[in-house]
Amino acid sequence: MPSILRIGALALLPLGDSLPLVELPEGPARAVVEAARATGADPAPLEARSWPASHDAAGWSEPGPWLAWAELVRSERDAPEPDPERRAGLALLAARQGRHADAWSHFEACAGEPSVALALLPHLFPGIPGELDPTGPLPDGVVLRPLLPPAPHSLRTGELVPARMEARELVVGDAVVTLSLELARDGVQIDVEHVSGGPATLTLFLPEPADYRIRVDYLDWERREEPGVPHEIELRPGLEPSSSWGRFAPRRRTTPGSAETLRLGPIASRGIAIEAAADRRGLAEGFAGALGALFELDARVGADSATGFSEPIVLRLGEGAAGLESLATWISWSERLALGE
Repeated sequence: MPSILRIGALALLPLGDSLPLVELPEGPARAVVEAARATGADPAPLEARSWPASHDAAGWSEPGPWLAWAELVRSERDAPEPDPERRAGLALLAARQGRHADAWSHFEACAGEPSVALALLPHLFPGIPGELDPTGPLPDGVVLRPLLPPAPHSLRTGELVPARMEARELVVGDAVVTLSLELARDGVQIDVEHVSGGPATLTLFLPEPADYRIRVDYLDWERREEPGVPHEIELRPGLEPSSSWGRFAPRRRTTPGSAETLRLGPIASRGIAIEAAADRRGLAEGFAGALGALFELDARVGADSATGFSEPIVLRLGEGAAGLESLATWISWSERLALGE
C-alpha cells in the first residue's frame, strides 16, 4: 500500500487504480451512486480518518475523537449547505459505530460532489477501513465491517426490510473476490467468493441492526460457540464461496434515553446530567464536553450532576455493551438535532 500523504494538517489517501463495483438496492443511496458514475468523475482523496470503534472505551475516553466529532457537526450545522467532505467524515464515524442509517444519510448528503461519494461508498460497503485507500489492493488479512443496506427498517412498522448488496472486483492481497450481503427479517448472510488470482484471507464482522443482536452465527454452516466474534475467511482458487450467517434476536433496551426523550424541552435551559458507571466516566466526560461545545449547554457528569438544574435531561451510561449502545444512540440524536434532520 502506498503511504499516506500529508498536506498541511490534512492527511490524504493517495488513490490506486480502481474501485470495487458496488451495487445497492433501489433507493436514494443507489440514485446517488448512479448519478455519480454517470458524471465520469474520478474518486477524490478523502481525509484519512481512523475513528475508534464503538466498543473501544479507551479510545473514546480521550478528548481528541470527541472534539473532532463536535467540530465536524458544528461546522456542518453552521454551513449554508452540506459539505461532502465533512459528511464523509461523519459517515465514516457512523459506520465505525454501526449507526447504519446515519452513515447512509451522510452518504446521500454527498450527492453534490460525485468524486467524494464514489470514494466514500466502499468504506460503507463492503466496509473498507477508513484509513485505507479503497481504490488499491487491500492488504492480505484486511478487516471488513460492512454496513446493512440503506433503510434497513420499514418507516411504517420498524420491521427489517429484506435487501441485497454486492461488491465485485474487490482486490484483497493477490485475490479478486466478490462479496454479497443479504438482509432477511431474521438475520444477515454474507457470501465471499474467490473469483481469480492467488490465495488471501480477510476478517469479516457481521453487522447488527440497532434494535437487534446476533444471537447465533454460522461460518460455512458450522455453528460457532461465541457469536459476535469476527469471521476469518480463507480465499484461494478452487474453494467454494464462504458463507457467514447471523440470526437476529430483539435487543433488550435497559438504558433510558431515547431520541424522543432527549428532544423534550429546550435542552440549553434544562441542561444534561450524565450518570456513568465508574469504568465509563472517561466516556461520559468526553461526551459531555462535546455536547457543551456543540450546543453551548451545561452538561455535567457524576452522581450529583443534576444539582443546579431545574429539570435536567438525565442520561445513564451503564456498564458493558448496553452502555456503549446507548452512547451510540445519543451521538445519533445529537447529530440529527444539530443538523435539523
